[in-house]
Amino acid sequence: MTFTARVTLQIAALVTGTTIVVLLAVDWMLERQITQSMEFMQELEAHELSKSLGNDQSISRAELTKRIERDVERDTELYYIQVHNEKGVVLFRSRNLIDTILPDLTYTDDQGTQSRTMTIPPLGPLQISEFYRGPWHIQIASPIAPMDSILKNFASVSGLLVVAVGIISMGLGYAFSRVVLQPLRSIEQTAHRIRGDNLSERIPILKSRDELSALSVLLNQMFDRLETSFDQIQRFTADVSHELKTPLALIRLNAEKLRPHIASDNEASVLLADLLDAISRLNQVIESLLFIAKA
Repeated sequence: MTFTARVTLQIAALVTGTTIVVLLAVDWMLERQITQSMEFMQELEAHELSKSLGNDQSISRAELTKRIERDVERDTELYYIQVHNEKGVVLFRSRNLIDTILPDLTYTDDQGTQSRTMTIPPLGPLQISEFYRGPWHIQIASPIAPMDSILKNFASVSGLLVVAVGIISMGLGYAFSRVVLQPLRSIEQTAHRIRGDNLSERIPILKSRDELSALSVLLNQMFDRLETSFDQIQRFTADVSHELKTPLALIRLNAEKLRPHIASDNEASVLLADLLDAISRLNQVIESLLFIAKA
């Protein structure tokens, strides 16, 4: 995997992961806010009913029903309402409860909590709150199904949003990585152009004094040292060519001049031939060394 691909995937993972965390936090806050709003509306409803009931616990069940029935009937689409006294005797139930009786939170909750979420057949999941208003215990239950529907819709939208963010972040990450890595590609291209026959070219230094600029300076310093080394090698080969080949040429020339003078001496002629042959081999060795040095 190329460095560009790794950077692209890392950026996409970071953006998508952050989006998921944010959406989970929003989902938690949304659920919490809906629950608090539901409890607040229940408290308002209980306050209205308590004003209609008053504090006279000696009133009959029929009178109690007459006092709050109009308010209750108006809100039956939103709430299930039940009223009982301190002894737990149910005095009123809204019509939408039919035969269902809401549990008394005063006695069923050991912690004394006045609000609970529970499932009550056939009504389904409910948020039940119990309010103590004088001698009355007013119980108001709200269906949780609408809240669950909102949260499910939010989850569906969030899933689509995560997919969209993932795709978009891949594209943006690729574009971002191309822009960010452009100086590195420039360094790579320049480094490829610098060869033995082109040692004078240098990597352009970025205006921004950052890590890439420092890397360019470091590489240029290395190329400076390489160019100096190449120059030294070239001077060395030139000196070797001059210092070794010239004396050998003089030796060969003088040896050739001796040939007529020792023509009558067979042993001297053989020795001279061996000397000339050794000079030829030495010239070949020097030529090979010079070729290697130039390469």
